Parts: sequence; structure tokens; C-alpha cells
Amino acid sequence: MNESKMSAINRSGLLAALLAAILVTWLGYFAYHAWGTPFLPAAFSDLLFAIIPGALQAFGISLLGESAKALAFYLFCVIQIAALSWVGIRIVTHHIPDVSQFKPMQFAILSLKAALALGLLFLLISATGTSTSWSWLSLIASPLLTAALFIGMLVIFFRSLSPAPSSTTNSASPEASKPHWTRRDILASLASILGILMLWPWLRRDLLHPQPAAEVTTALPAEPGLKTLPPVTQFDSIEGLSPRVTPIEQFYYVSKNLFPHQAKGDGSLRIEGLVERPLDLKYSDLGSLQSVEEYATLMCVDYEANNPETNDQIGNALWKGVSLDSVLKTCGVQKGAATLEFYASDGYSTAVPLALVADHPQALIAYEMNGQPLDAKHGFPARLIIPGIYGYKNTKHITKIVVSSQEYEGYWERRGWADQAPIKIISKIYTPGYGRQLGATKPVWIAGVAFAGLAGISKVEISTDDGQSWQEAGLEEPLSPYSWTRWAYSWTPNEIGTIKIQARATDKSGILQESIVTQAFPAGSTGYHTLSVEVTS
Repeated sequence: MNESKMSAINRSGLLAALLAAILVTWLGYFAYHAWGTPFLPAAFSDLLFAIIPGALQAFGISLLGESAKALAFYLFCVIQIAALSWVGIRIVTHHIPDVSQFKPMQFAILSLKAALALGLLFLLISATGTSTSWSWLSLIASPLLTAALFIGMLVIFFRSLSPAPSSTTNSASPEASKPHWTRRDILASLASILGILMLWPWLRRDLLHPQPAAEVTTALPAEPGLKTLPPVTQFDSIEGLSPRVTPIEQFYYVSKNLFPHQAKGDGSLRIEGLVERPLDLKYSDLGSLQSVEEYATLMCVDYEANNPETNDQIGNALWKGVSLDSVLKTCGVQKGAATLEFYASDGYSTAVPLALVADHPQALIAYEMNGQPLDAKHGFPARLIIPGIYGYKNTKHITKIVVSSQEYEGYWERRGWADQAPIKIISKIYTPGYGRQLGATKPVWIAGVAFAGLAGISKVEISTDDGQSWQEAGLEEPLSPYSWTRWAYSWTPNEIGTIKIQARATDKSGILQESIVTQAFPAGSTGYHTLSVEVTS
């Protein structure tokens, strides 16, 4: 084989490997996003966030917000494309330099080798517990299908892009040395792609059952809520202030998963451990039990008032569900029980002291949010709402509750986040916005929300002179003891220049919000929300 033809084959091999790698990665991403099939970039991204210290995670999230996870995910997608391209080049160099001699047995052997390598990676990562929502069937089928697809596409692209074989070395003409793309190759490529698109859901048909909550309403109660949306108050006329009830589409989303977990809605919630009567409670039966509706505010432990990447991680909603305490009483909690362990279908887990739930009917197994069935982002088909503690303790997609006598460290606790998670006092300024220009002697609202968990809010104060003096703001009656309190203060600027505005809150037991600014890790942030505005004449 002459040098020019060998060079052409090398170029063809590089391009074929790159095209096959991109196609396989794209189809893997599509299947993962649509049906939750195993995908190496997702597994490595989960593993990365599982092994790095919680303090480093918190630093990354404070800089990039939830986009930190997306950045890691897409970085691993690029790494996979590069790695598969390298493997493809090795294959065309050592196994199929002569495309006319490639046999089906070689295809089978290469596919099996690649599948074993991929399968080993999946199994090693799954053994760490970071991707436990994948079934063993999927961990076997996915590498086999991925490897066969990659080798098949590699061969097709290489055959199509390589110089056509000639009968003799000397008789090769410029036309003969050009890449050839026959009608058979085109049809084979299209058939392979279409076949893969059909095979993915067929092999993972157990993942086709999960549907968005809006499409599963037949299994959930359709009765009107016991509570209606709150009446309009004067606070609703303040431009820029958060609504009293956060719309679902504006409610913050934080998860260990990059994409919302698609949980099944036809399963059940298992209650076991130190109980007299273990219980399997079908999700479809939750609506037939006595329901409780309550307004409650959720807040992420990552919340930092002065960080624009995380200071929107708080929201108030109307939740409907079943009292967790009543379910536990039905099961009969045994003596010695001290902890409730919570497990979710996406591999997440955490725990809370039993005392937080026992005889506290406000702790819910919720299945509705603002009058709508839970969606995938917010915990479909059921989640916990335990007022007064940070969001990572309010497990979404819950599948099992274990009553135990021992302490338990869950997903985030093992990474350094606090085991006890009471919400710290916060006050957040919604308006005016940071850097806004205001006119001197023109009245303007300074308004926001305050929250102190179960302690309630008794007072909010505003400072416009860098904390030298404080003025009390007006408070709106909260929707429930578990909801945030909106506040507002009418301010008329009388000085020109940069003005620093601060807010602080006091709870109903008289405890003043902590002024020292601390980061969210490991137990929630502290510090006054501070922003500057420009006052002009």
C-alpha cells in the first residue's frame, strides 16, 4: 500500500472515529435524557460531585450556581468523545486497515471487548452508590448496545470515507483513491441509526413508564383544594416583590441530579424498621387518605443572601398530602426508635430525628403543590415537606422510610453537610434591585421576605446608613406558621450618591438575625442582605 493511500486511510480513520464518537455520545445523551438509560458522562459527573469535599462543592455552586453540574456533565461528554475517537483510531489502525477484509466475527469480538470495558466502568461507578437508580439489566444492556453501535458506525463511516480498493497498486487512479459512499452504505447508516433509536426504548421499556406529573393525573385526586389562593393585599402592588405564593415555574430547583429524575408513579412507599406493622403505601392510594393542606416555605441550605447565584433558592407554596405522623402511628413505632431514614428512587437518602415528626401533623408526605400534582422537578410522585429544616432534608421521589434507633448519614451528610438542619433567620431584599438608580426626594419601597423556620418573624428592620440606625418595616400576616413573611418599608432618599441598604429580622422568641456573614457550608449561611443603590438629583 503506497504512502498516499495509507495517509488517506489514516485521515479517513480519524474522521470516521470522530463521527462515530459524536454520534454515539449524542444518542447516549438523548436516551439518558429521555428515558434515564446509563450514560458514562452522567455517571462520571455524579461520581465527581460524590467524591469532592462538600466545602469545595459549596464553593463551586456559590460561583456558578446549578450550572456547575451542567459544566461538569458536558465536560465529560467532550472527554467521552475524545476517548472514543482515540479507541476508534486504534481499531482502524490495528484491526481494519483493509476495509474489504473486515468480517462479522471481528465485529462481534470488537463489540464484546468494548462492551466489557464500558460495562466495567459502569459497574465500578455504580458500586460507589452514585447511580443506584440504574437497574442491573440496564447496566448490562447499555454497554452492549453502545459498543455495537460505536463499532458499527465506525466501520460504516470508515468504509464510506476510505479510498476504494484497487486490483493492483499501479493501476490506482485518482478516481479510485477517492472515498466512496455507495447507496448500500447510505442505507446501512440510516438503518443503523433508526434501529438504535428503536432499540433503546425497547431494551429500556421499564423506563418508559415514568411520565411528567401532568400526564399522570388519573392516579391522583382531582378534588378542589381545601384552601384557596390568598387574597390580594397591598403588598401585591409593590413592583418587584415576590408573590405571596411562588408559582411552580418560578420555584427553585436544586438536586444532586443534573436533569430532573423521572420517577415511576405506579409504585409504593415502604415504611419499615422499628414498627409493629410495616406498610406498603401505594402512591395511587395517597389521595384516598385523609389529606392535609398547608402553606410552607422551602429553602435550600445553599442559600446566601448576597450571592446572586443562590439567593433565589427559597420559595413558598401550598402543599397537599398525608400527615407523616399519622402514617407512622398507623404502623406503630416501637420503643427505642429515634431516627427516620428517607430513601428516594434516584439513590438519594437522608435522615431526621423522629422527634421532628412525632406529634407534628405539619410534616407531610406531599403529592400536590399549588393545587397541581407534583412534577419531576419537585418530587413526583411524592415527597416530604417537613417545615423548619433546610430543603435537603425534605426528600423528593421518596420510596422508603426506615424507622431506626441509630443515627444515619445520608447523601449530603456524608459529604460534610450538617446532620441537624434548622433554618437560620434570613431577610431578603427583593426591591429595589442592586445598583438601581433612584431619584432624590422620591418615595420608593424597600421590600422583601423574612423567614425563621418554625420560630416565625416578629420584626424586620431596614438601614440606609450602613447600619448606624434602623427603621422598622411593616409586616404582612404570613399564610401559616410555616410560611415566610413579606415586609415593606417606604423610604424617601434625601442624600445623593451611593447608598447601602441592609435588612435584618428578629424571630418571635426575640432572637436577632446574625450579622456576621458566613458561607452556606456546612449548616447554612448567616449575615444581613446588603445592596447598594445610586441616588441622583
